[in-house]
Amino acid sequence: MKKSIVILVFVLVCALFLAGCQIQLGGGGKTAIEMSGETGDVDSLPDTVTAPVGSTFAFSLEGNATTGYTWQVTIEDEEIVELKSNEYVPEDSDAVGSGGIATLTFKALKKGETKLTLEYAQDWEGGEVDKTKEVTVVVE
Repeated sequence: MKKSIVILVFVLVCALFLAGCQIQLGGGGKTAIEMSGETGDVDSLPDTVTAPVGSTFAFSLEGNATTGYTWQVTIEDEEIVELKSNEYVPEDSDAVGSGGIATLTFKALKKGETKLTLEYAQDWEGGEVDKTKEVTVVVE
């Protein structure tokens, strides 16, 4: 009986550890990769990302949609990588004007290399660009 409890506790601890991992299996056995800087700041993202064909990867970035700024993406070659989603989740706060996190999710479609340009900008004509980051994506 005591041995069964020890084994059960060990299995539960292992399951909790695995649930906290950043890299997880995605659909079809492909790898899903989440990348974000320590604070979600765009400058802490890598300059180059390598991803297998069929995998997804995501950048989680700080933002504040209440200011009119959103994360916008330009993909140099959309046959190699596509933007699957651009989702903004506000902070759980009652404070007016509080920020949140934007998650940009991409899918690697075929082998090759392309460039992503991430801009934190006002999306109306003549709107200002606050931050820009270029990321090279190598799909293998």
